[in-house]
Order: sequence, then C-alpha cells, then structure tokens
Amino acid sequence: MQKAITKFLGMLMLVFPAALLAQDSTSAVSTTTVTQTTWYTQPWVWLVGGVIVLLLLIAIFSGGKKTSSDKVVITKTVRTESE
Repeated sequence: MQKAITKFLGMLMLVFPAALLAQDSTSAVSTTTVTQTTWYTQPWVWLVGGVIVLLLLIAIFSGGKKTSSDKVVITKTVRTESE
C-alpha cells in the first residue's frame, strides 16, 4: 500500500508542475474584439416592420367596406312647354 501511495505522489509531482507550466502565458497573445449587432436592434427594421403592420391593418379593416359596382342611376328630365 505504501508503494502505491509513493508512486501516486511521484506521478502527481511530475504531472502537477507540467500542468502549471502549460498555463503560463509567456507568449504574446493577440486579442481581436468583434462587435456584432443583431438585426432586431436596428431602428430601420422596426420602422419597416411598423409600416408593414400598418398596411396590413388598413387592408384588413377596409376590406369590409365593399362598394357595389351595380348602381342604378335614375335621371328625370322635366320639360315644360311655354306658350
């Protein structure tokens, strides 16, 4: 049992410093910042969407007012004879 613990501690002493050295940042690291905006945060998207919704509402609510194409027009002509 003592040998197993000694082997384990020996392996741990070899692996642990290697893991610490792997995390050392001695090399130059370049970072690039990318700014990305989502489509729904753009004001023109909301404006176009609002116009489309407004046009749809107008089309829906004005569709109930149908005008009849069959109209009857009565004209009367009154003539009087003068003497």
